[in-house]
Amino acid sequence: EIDALITANLAAGWALDRLHTPSGAHLVRIPISRLEEHWRPVGFVRVHRSYLLNTQHIESIEDNTANLRGGHFVPIGKSYQDGFYKSLQRI
Repeated sequence: EIDALITANLAAGWALDRLHTPSGAHLVRIPISRLEEHWRPVGFVRVHRSYLLNTQHIESIEDNTANLRGGHFVPIGKSYQDGFYKSLQRI
């Protein structure tokens, strides 16, 4: 099972994505945009330039922040808000 949150970081000029799973966090060298394309059909949505999350793990949304299981709080970026809220309507 893939957990709720993927974060993107820049390190030494490489885009490194941190993939959070039940077994821990893992660094992968796959652009977050590619992960987004691959995992969109199973409920992942881009909410920020640095965050991709599994909508099944959202507990609540307050002030454009997604509150996820496990105590994670993810900002919903202005340029991603329309797409994010539309994707929730389809669920």
